[in-house]
Amino acid sequence: TNLTNLTVANVIITNSLTVQNLVTTNLTINGHIVTAGKTPTITPQVAAGQGATATIEGNDTSGTITITTGTNTTTEQLANISFANPYNKAPRIVFSPASRESTKVGAYYDPTQTTNSGYSIMVDQLPQPSTTYTFIYFITQ
Repeated sequence: TNLTNLTVANVIITNSLTVQNLVTTNLTINGHIVTAGKTPTITPQVAAGQGATATIEGNDTSGTITITTGTNTTTEQLANISFANPYNKAPRIVFSPASRESTKVGAYYDPTQTTNSGYSIMVDQLPQPSTTYTFIYFITQ
């Protein structure tokens, strides 16, 4: 059965509800926001140094990035993140260091270099070799 329009005053759903392409004026969530989905890909870049590693615990919407630098670190691009599923256009990213050590490198993302398929983490200060840096992110379009 297909419906063109449906108006319902109150609905109680006791199990899961899947909605695709929800359009609403206001959204009120009376609880936690729990995100899910595939994990984006992260690739260490030149600023992370030789032998650097990088992981993401999370999904395209939110998560924790962990980067352990290698040797010969430099400034500029620390890592590149590719979304598991591209957005329709470049999203907005809330990005923050998640440890005291991570604040010292001046990490940020550059919105002018963000695309619908990913973004880069940049650093203004020289990362220390063999050091672990953690960051958190929350992304919306």
